[in-house]
Amino acid sequence: MSTKALEKHLEPLKPFLAKKGITEICINQPKVIFVEKNGVFTRHEVEALEFSFLEALANLIAEFNHKPFPCPLLSGYLPTGERIQCIMSPACEKDKIIYSIRCHSRRDMRLQDYQKAGVFDDYAAIKENIYHKTIADLKTLHEQKDIFGFLKLAIQSKKNLIISGGTGTGKTTFLNACLKLIPHTERLITLEDTREVNIKQPNTVNLLFNEEDEQITASKLFKACLRLRPDRLFLSELRGSEAWSFLRAANSGHPGSMSTVHADTPQGCFKQLVFMMQQAGSTSSEENLHTYIKSIIPIVIQLKRSTNPTQFVEVAEIYFNSL
Repeated sequence: MSTKALEKHLEPLKPFLAKKGITEICINQPKVIFVEKNGVFTRHEVEALEFSFLEALANLIAEFNHKPFPCPLLSGYLPTGERIQCIMSPACEKDKIIYSIRCHSRRDMRLQDYQKAGVFDDYAAIKENIYHKTIADLKTLHEQKDIFGFLKLAIQSKKNLIISGGTGTGKTTFLNACLKLIPHTERLITLEDTREVNIKQPNTVNLLFNEEDEQITASKLFKACLRLRPDRLFLSELRGSEAWSFLRAANSGHPGSMSTVHADTPQGCFKQLVFMMQQAGSTSSEENLHTYIKSIIPIVIQLKRSTNPTQFVEVAEIYFNSL
């Protein structure tokens, strides 16, 4: 009975589920759907996807997958085998229910087919040349102290970065300014305990964690978040064990992720991150943790309060690991 009810309720989504070449179907808010095909998202309006419809759909998915309902983080499968992740309040805003459906690949490919399509042609050389040129350009901009040019290239070339600063240095405000340089074609996800990050890009999801609620801790939300098909991840501030989850996520296919840390120097920022990872239960040595963090975070922007009344803040230092 639950299978038939779920299949009937999925009618408004079936045109997208059946369409060839679609890899991901994302719902960030009622009546709006983002569909990925060939790596590009397109926005569609579907009037049937009202909040009540999305809530009923979550109930049917839970029943079909033998999961409890309501549940803020619900994962499972559709009757036709597609993987689905659903997120509800209090893990997101009360007026939203978030979905991501991973569609089946209908192509039956052989390696010879990839070769004929030119997938392997000069791949390594092209990628390596682009990488080295970007690093060289960043190094030049860094040496020239062209901070805007450096930040613009770093963000658009998807380098992970941390904004560090003491109390009242405007770290989140600076982070929000950096986010404006990200292309509007990307899918962005924020994870916060309080809404502070302000993203203008259309394909955006805002998630809320609470370390006092075992259902929606930062680590559980990060795990669910990776099933939402993010291009980049953002936290307003790293303060504790969520640092471990953030670094793992940034290092597992989500380059260009950003956050802030309360510290007075870039080296102090790295020390804070080491301490947070130790808090999260890491038994690695401090030296190994330091090396691991620096391999993931090549850039730290150090802010300080300005003595000039006409300035909001000063960039005191930029740490850049060009290796």
